[in-house]
Amino acid sequence: MSRAEGAYARALKEIARHVGAIIAGSYTESKDEHSISAMLNAYADALKPWATATARRMIEDVNARDLASWKALGREISAQLRFDITRAPVGETMRALLGEQVGLI
Repeated sequence: MSRAEGAYARALKEIARHVGAIIAGSYTESKDEHSISAMLNAYADALKPWATATARRMIEDVNARDLASWKALGREISAQLRFDITRAPVGETMRALLGEQVGLI
């Protein structure tokens, strides 16, 4: 798990604790289910900007790691292809194919 994913998980756990506290506090104060629902909806509305920014940071971190992985893999593939091309019997194959073509002409 990346640093951003860990932070995201901790933040979600903190939100769950807040929701639990809202519900527990509401029941001890003998509020009805509508007022509890209203408080939870207000909390959800208050969290939207934070949630958007937090999710964006996590996604950007994951995308950056994915891009770095693809670049590293691309470098490995490129190096292997260069190695294969420089070591392959290209000249011999080209002369053989040229001979075949000349024969066909």
